Amino acid sequence: MESKPENSQAEPKKVEEGSKVEESVKELNVNKLTVEESSVKEEEKNITENISMEITPSKEVSFEDQVNFEKEVEARVEKQMEEDQKQESQEPVINLTIENLLNIKTIVEAAVQRNAFKQEEMKDVLGNYEFFVKGLQTLVKQQQNMNN
Repeated sequence: MESKPENSQAEPKKVEEGSKVEESVKELNVNKLTVEESSVKEEEKNITENISMEITPSKEVSFEDQVNFEKEVEARVEKQMEEDQKQESQEPVINLTIENLLNIKTIVEAAVQRNAFKQEEMKDVLGNYEFFVKGLQTLVKQQQNMNN
């Protein structure tokens, strides 16, 4: 006795040529094609209808009105461009106070104490630090003289 594997599927039955089933399948395929063709034709018709629509103004516009409108638009555009250029040319104001500079001095001192710099970098760091501190001392003296 032969045993069939559980996963095997039954082979589809062959349709005899000229049978009613074959004719029905052909008829269904023809009907399907006709429906698809008619829907495509309707879509094409809708597209061409949309393209061929004419837009008519609800109000007659004189040549003079059109010229005035164009001048107004140009003036607005120029005004906006001038405002944009003014905003771009204005640099932001940065208020650097003596307190900010003193904080930077403290940060550099803390970094040096924590050995945050390599030994070969220390010469440059300390040289710039000394220059910075001298400039800061000069600013503090100038501020004190202005306040007195």
